[in-house]
Amino acid sequence: MKSSILYACLFLAAISCARPAETQQATVSVQTPSAGWSLKPLAVYQTTDEYWLVFQLQAPDGPAAQVISEVSSTIHFQGNELPQKRFVLGKTWNWNSNPEIVFLDSLEPLQADLQAATQIAFETLPPS
Repeated sequence: MKSSILYACLFLAAISCARPAETQQATVSVQTPSAGWSLKPLAVYQTTDEYWLVFQLQAPDGPAAQVISEVSSTIHFQGNELPQKRFVLGKTWNWNSNPEIVFLDSLEPLQADLQAATQIAFETLPPS
């Protein structure tokens, strides 16, 4: 009987501490050296203390106006409120277009951490 009460108390304590997952939204914006660039989400990972959002820049297929432009992409996913770290692949110019973003040539430097992380499903929101 005492063990049943103890288990019931532990169960109730666990339920009250657990926070349900909520819809999280993230928008990433990058300045590009010309029009026509696109920014596509690749993956969302949950580490022990933050979400890692991975995006891919794609250059325009043909000629594009040589004017500084901005591309953005918005995603949403289910999760708790944790800090978000943004990674963008594919940047080919040498000026920093957003200091809140980590620009990488590939995901290779993150591979060990990504293997320990959990990949999270996400949805892309259409541009507004």
